[in-house]
Amino acid sequence: MIYASGQGYKVYKADTKKFVSHINKESVSAANLILVPIIENSHWTLLVGNLKTKVWDFYDSLPKKTHRAILPEVISHLYEDTTTSFATNIRRWRIQKIKQAPTQKNSIDCGMDVCKYMEAVIQPEAVIWPDVKDWEENMTKFRAEFAYAILSTTIK
Repeated sequence: MIYASGQGYKVYKADTKKFVSHINKESVSAANLILVPIIENSHWTLLVGNLKTKVWDFYDSLPKKTHRAILPEVISHLYEDTTTSFATNIRRWRIQKIKQAPTQKNSIDCGMDVCKYMEAVIQPEAVIWPDVKDWEENMTKFRAEFAYAILSTTIK
């Protein structure tokens, strides 16, 4: 597991196989996307690997170069932990920032933004980001819907 700290990156000796044990050749060949939520210095971002185009899309609701700086290391650790699962070297895929995705105007919405980014990218129809204009105004509603979904779901 990799976590970023103010002084740089720390790798904690967690059993990463627990977290990536479901990633194998069969699951990768059946998937279209890899969703990788990342937390760095209390800020959430999202890295989305497109298995068809072999491109990483990066979503950051508070765009900063420092948030993007950890991506090669995150991708490298993912690849090392699942090295036999991918037909290509995911460390060589191009990383592109999704520039027109909604951003936050405060310091607390990044977690919900990542949830909404994930919800948007898994939709069958591609999101036209410039058309998403009410994101910030509806954040309270999004939180309530998210809480309701969690509280009304039975975990098996």
